[in-house]
Amino acid sequence: MKIKKFFMIVLILLAFVTMTGCASFDSWSKNWESETNGGLERIVKVYSPNGQLLSTYEGKINIQYDESRVIFQIDRDKRISIYSDTAIVVVEEK
Repeated sequence: MKIKKFFMIVLILLAFVTMTGCASFDSWSKNWESETNGGLERIVKVYSPNGQLLSTYEGKINIQYDESRVIFQIDRDKRISIYSDTAIVVVEEK
């Protein structure tokens, strides 16, 4: 019984170690960090459809998106929704 538990623990640790180099694991860990810490340090630039810079936001920003809009929350205070047919949103992590 102890040998089975030992091998299961080793197998789980091995799976975890091999996943840490995986891009999807890196993405998952970045999302988890953003959600648990109130966002990541980012710069968000909003452009009009013709390319003119409309706004720039900087700080600890949490981002959510779907096919019709981008929602971001700045420093847990201000929540902004931008619809994809009205603007282009560029997000850069610091």
